[in-house]
Amino acid sequence: MNFIKSFNEFINEEKKWIQKAHIKKGGLHKMLGYSEDETIPDGIIKQIVDKEVGSEIEVKGEKHKITALMKKRANLDKTFKKL
Repeated sequence: MNFIKSFNEFINEEKKWIQKAHIKKGGLHKMLGYSEDETIPDGIIKQIVDKEVGSEIEVKGEKHKITALMKKRANLDKTFKKL
């Protein structure tokens, strides 16, 4: 019985993995020049995810080079929107 209790506690802790993740809030917003209360359009997120690292995209009239970190943050944003 003790094993089942500890297993259930383990499973409940694993469900809360996102609360323990070290995610910098607003990182992608700052990279693209958006304020935290603005929403980044899905089209821009899709462009970042689809293009290769090193290519450029235009956001709000400014060109931004896609970096590996920017691509990771865009993928994370895309994943969070599915939840």
